Amino acid sequence: MANNRNISEDAENLALIRKLAHNEKHERDKAIEMLNALLCGRCADEDDDQDKDQLKLDFLKLWKGLFYGMWMSDKVRIQRELALVLSELVHCFRKPTLFITWCECFFLTLQREWYRMDKYRIDKYYTLIRFYIRNIFAYMMKNQWEKDTVAKFTCMLKADVIDQRKALGLKFHVSDLYLEELCKVAGGSLENDIFLQLLEPFLFEFANSTDSAWQRRLKQSVLDKIIDDFHFNEYYNQNEEKSEDGDTIFSNVSLVILADLLWTLASNEETSRQSCRPAIYTYHKRIKKKIKNYGVGYTVTMPIKTTNAISSQWTEPVDPKQGKADEKELKKRKREEQSKETDSTHEGTNFDDNGETDGHDAREQVNSMPSEGVQDSTATDKSSKSKKRKKRRKKSKGKGASDSVDKDTAADHNQIQKKASHSRRVSFSPTNRQKNYKNSVRDLRKKKRIGKSKNRSATSAGILRVSKRNA
Repeated sequence: MANNRNISEDAENLALIRKLAHNEKHERDKAIEMLNALLCGRCADEDDDQDKDQLKLDFLKLWKGLFYGMWMSDKVRIQRELALVLSELVHCFRKPTLFITWCECFFLTLQREWYRMDKYRIDKYYTLIRFYIRNIFAYMMKNQWEKDTVAKFTCMLKADVIDQRKALGLKFHVSDLYLEELCKVAGGSLENDIFLQLLEPFLFEFANSTDSAWQRRLKQSVLDKIIDDFHFNEYYNQNEEKSEDGDTIFSNVSLVILADLLWTLASNEETSRQSCRPAIYTYHKRIKKKIKNYGVGYTVTMPIKTTNAISSQWTEPVDPKQGKADEKELKKRKREEQSKETDSTHEGTNFDDNGETDGHDAREQVNSMPSEGVQDSTATDKSSKSKKRKKRRKKSKGKGASDSVDKDTAADHNQIQKKASHSRRVSFSPTNRQKNYKNSVRDLRKKKRIGKSKNRSATSAGILRVSKRNA
């Protein structure tokens, strides 16, 4: 706790932070030397992890001063030197917990201050991010790629870079340089497990993201580079003499494992969205082609997780002979069911030994029917016909009355129209306005109520106003 208090006292000292963001280069250099000594001498020997919040707050204050120190630096050579010095501060920490908190504060500072950057200052921060990612990989390689530190780093990267929405340019730039710097630092020593663990946040985001721009950038910066720009163990084993450029070769990483990872992501509903699966399968096919171009055979060996309805297809392989036998049994069952149905429909009929009905029995049954029943049926038919005739008569009477009423209403309507015609005003609907206008004028001329076109005027609303004729 005493060490933490000393750190907080030094961090709260505004003189150090102001010197880190000073206008003069020599003042900034002195402040960075003081900071390097502070981090190496006190933070590296810390034994307990208590009061992490205070430590994180102190690191955020220091990174704010370092951010504006980079802001004040001019000229490309000075900016690159300062970016390299700031990125090498990562190696001051011996404990991985302090290393993770320092990296977290770096990315949080960039998130907070990203909106302030303009097009004149963005390039030097891009170089700072590149050098910083490179030294992060160098620090983890120095510690022999401990799984705990790699897992904490990937969780921090996912939370503070990939999933955040404040600084979109930050995560775009990190995705662009991630594989390049990883191959430069640890292309010859990186193993399969660590490579997949470092790449998993980007692949999981590609399988679940809904942002089309971010998914497009992941295609270009991660998956397309894996297929087009980098080589792997299969290529290195066959072309050891040609593999002089170590910046594009992962010599101990197998491309088959990456193909299996993509297949498992796409085949499981819990790890991928349905809209993203076609793109994952296309990249799986492209990686498969690359493996075949290396001269290595590849088949999918990963288990497939399916729903209960489809799981029976993948439990045991089905022989074609067994499938044909099952089809024959099904056909037999269908035939038996059909025969039972036909038997149930013909229960009342007599059948011979051959399964055919006896025609003599049916004729005898018809001939043996009593004549009284026939007479009763004819009587009922006559009564039903008489009832139908009565109904038709009633309907015809009702129709005649309604027709007479319609004629009376039509006559009244014509009289009303004749009375209304003395108003000398014709209205018509807006549809087919021109045609109705001509017809109305023609009718008025026939009835000699209007003369030539000089004596009338029409409005745009569809009403024709007629001037009174001279007596």
